[in-house]
Amino acid sequence: MKDLKEQLSRLKPWIILITYAILLTFFVFQYKQVWNFIAKYLNYFTPLTIAIGFAYVLNIPLKKIEAFLGNYIKNTNLLRGISIFFTVILTFTIIIFFGYIIIPQLINSVYVLIVNLGNYIDSLLKNIDSILAFFKLEEIDLNFDTNSINQFLSKSGLDINNILKNTTNIVSDAGVSIVNIFSQFTGVLATWFLAFMFSLYLLSSKELLIVQIKKVMAAIIPYKPLTEVLRVSRICNDIFTSFVSGQLVEAIIIGGLIYLMMIILNMPFAILIASITSVLSLVPVFGATLAMMIGAILILSLNPLQSVWFVIGYQVVQQFENSVIYPRVVGKSVGLPPLWTLVSIFIFGSMLGVIGMLIAVPLTACIYTIGSEYIHARLKRKGIQIVDNEVIKKC
Repeated sequence: MKDLKEQLSRLKPWIILITYAILLTFFVFQYKQVWNFIAKYLNYFTPLTIAIGFAYVLNIPLKKIEAFLGNYIKNTNLLRGISIFFTVILTFTIIIFFGYIIIPQLINSVYVLIVNLGNYIDSLLKNIDSILAFFKLEEIDLNFDTNSINQFLSKSGLDINNILKNTTNIVSDAGVSIVNIFSQFTGVLATWFLAFMFSLYLLSSKELLIVQIKKVMAAIIPYKPLTEVLRVSRICNDIFTSFVSGQLVEAIIIGGLIYLMMIILNMPFAILIASITSVLSLVPVFGATLAMMIGAILILSLNPLQSVWFVIGYQVVQQFENSVIYPRVVGKSVGLPPLWTLVSIFIFGSMLGVIGMLIAVPLTACIYTIGSEYIHARLKRKGIQIVDNEVIKKC
């Protein structure tokens, strides 16, 4: 019996390693099925997941407010309650600002764009022809006219008339089923409101929840792995907190700068393009460039010269933002080289779509930081240094 226990104890690490390798291989080759399986059961916890997301984001201004009010209020419970109150006030102020100022103008811009879409397309094609003529490229026959576009779409299985007809039918059906739409909207709104309220409870007792989670982990995980898990968790939390807070502030700033630039230069679709820039700038590297292309095409449909000035002004604002604002707002806490930034966006974007592109940079930064620590520790134990691309072994 004793020999059997000794043999099992010797085999235990190998069994764990083989099991881990099998699970890892299965996840790598079947990650879509695994993700779909996880997502299916996560749907039952949607309000809780949203509440945790709200709490994580709201915790960023909450800590700033607590740090400021802590100089004047010494009672911990009172300080937490007042800080949460001001955090809620700040949140609703932002919502009201967007609801009463930004969103109405944004809806009006989208409405004008849709109503005059045909005219904008014709104007865009004429302006492209004018640009080709200006550069003496008239011999390039691009066949840019409405009939050719309709023919191309028809050959592709798309028909403008059918699209418009189907759109009208959809709108009509939506009008008929307005009660169902309203009930669904009410349900979604109620879910988000309950999640927001629940997030406030999470914030009010976050220290207690963290202690309880650590107790559960300590009861399950051995001490040394537990300390490593907590250390890695702290690193990831610092990176995600810095990235989320900095990226949100940076998105608002770049959107405001683009709006100010377009107002000064008297350009159309200012609020629409600024809003698109703010949203897309949440996606590093590609977001701002895509927003510039969309804005340039929209302005090109009205005025080619203004479109050129828009691209120039956009690049000036972006360079100013990248050189002056971004380092101060986001800082170097992410610490991810540009090459790995691009790779992470491609990989996680293809795996998880838009959500993957949003979390790609901080998630890869966590992997990069932890991996770098492991590699440097291994090199130090082996007494190896890399100097000027040369491998040096210490004696």
